[in-house]
Amino acid sequence: MMNLNENEKAMLFLDSFIGLDAEKKLKILSYYSCPSEMLENPDEIQNILEETAGKEFYRDFKDKIKSGYVEKLIAYLDKTGVIPVTVESKNYPSDLLEINNYPLVLYCKGNCDLLNKKNLFAIVGSRNTQSVNYALAEEISSDLSESGVVIVTGTADGGDTAAINGALKTGNVICVAASGVDNIYPSVNKNLIDKVAENGLVISEYFPTVKSRQWMFPYRNRIIAGLSKGVLIVSGSFKSGTRHTANYALEYGKDVFAFPYNLGVASGEICNYLIKNGAYLCENSQDILSILGVEPTIQRQIALTEIEKKVYDAISAGSVHVDVIASQTGLKQFQLTPVIMSLEIKKIIVKDGLNTYSPLKILNNENDNSKDC
Repeated sequence: MMNLNENEKAMLFLDSFIGLDAEKKLKILSYYSCPSEMLENPDEIQNILEETAGKEFYRDFKDKIKSGYVEKLIAYLDKTGVIPVTVESKNYPSDLLEINNYPLVLYCKGNCDLLNKKNLFAIVGSRNTQSVNYALAEEISSDLSESGVVIVTGTADGGDTAAINGALKTGNVICVAASGVDNIYPSVNKNLIDKVAENGLVISEYFPTVKSRQWMFPYRNRIIAGLSKGVLIVSGSFKSGTRHTANYALEYGKDVFAFPYNLGVASGEICNYLIKNGAYLCENSQDILSILGVEPTIQRQIALTEIEKKVYDAISAGSVHVDVIASQTGLKQFQLTPVIMSLEIKKIIVKDGLNTYSPLKILNNENDNSKDC
């Protein structure tokens, strides 16, 4: 069984009452000079406990102390391989202690050392993320993680998934769940989050068996922002949960980055709003690395054949239909298809609609090493 000291056990005990939010838990904790006193003298502040959480809570609180409840919690965590990192634990991230209503316990699956790496950076986006922005987010996540930055994100489809896929190879990724780590939502992403637990880290402020509720998602975003040096907003409407992450980041004084969008694109509303109000406009990983003061470890060299360069030039101005590309390049369909596939593989262009393509990178003569076929 895992070795927890008495203070850590007390934290685990108090945190198990999911009917209490972090604010009430911290209030209860503040009445004890030492956390372990909760388990020794529950009657000492009976009136305060009843006033804070109700008489029924106090009865449950006292009964569970007598029943060996803490040992049952620890046994479950041992069995499932979930590591509790409490505010009394030496590896609890110090940056998280700076936010309002920080969680008493982080329930972790994976590499807990990631919690205390120097540079943690969040990348989040809505489920409705355009393919070109999805691809760019994945590439930026990959570049940052390869440079030693730990990517922090959620567990949802869209921008979160792009961030995960970009960083998964290096293992420099932390997913913050809005449910217990054994009840990942959405379930369609369970296999992906399992891979994060194997190669990176999955955390939650809730006991592993807790199912998500609607209010948990925006509340979870304070942890994403609190852990990170900065946040990149990939996409989101004004109703999107990414708005909460951006607001928390601004409240905590973190650097906020956002992708620029054309006018009228609903999934880019929050991004354009943030840029207009002082957020960094982000086009590539260097925009973020320069602010973090991190040197990129990989300089990507892009070599194009003459025919690839010709096709790229036809796409470089924006979203272009394949018929227009064929017309501008003079290539037939059977000649064009493998070139487009090659440019997609090189992550220079991305398909953004039915037979339409957009540039993913702005290339110039300095980083293009064009060569003959």
